Amino acid sequence: MDRRSFLASLALAFPAVTTWAGFPRIGLGFQILPLSKISKELPDWRGDIRKCEHYQYLVNHIGEHGVLHALHVRRMVNKVQVLDGARRYHAAIDAGLTELPCFVVDWDDKTSIRWFMASNT
Repeated sequence: MDRRSFLASLALAFPAVTTWAGFPRIGLGFQILPLSKISKELPDWRGDIRKCEHYQYLVNHIGEHGVLHALHVRRMVNKVQVLDGARRYHAAIDAGLTELPCFVVDWDDKTSIRWFMASNT
């Protein structure tokens, strides 16, 4: 099974409407999205992501194996916004990828902030 088929099979394992760790997972579920649909307006609380320790290792690993852990994104008007996976997002760009695996949710601002804080601490 190739990587794309494997990732597509995950969509069957993770339905679009469910609850996980107290957060509703309501939206479009698992999708492989082009980078052009992912918002570049990312929270930058760590500073310059590209200066993080081991960043180049992450770029090389993603370039060789792809993104193995899907980003959590929320649906916006014309794009999606990254809630969890900013380093993977930037490393994928630097590695030359054109699409990323994402769990798409349809959350309000309050729920999105709760998820961002819980997953980025």
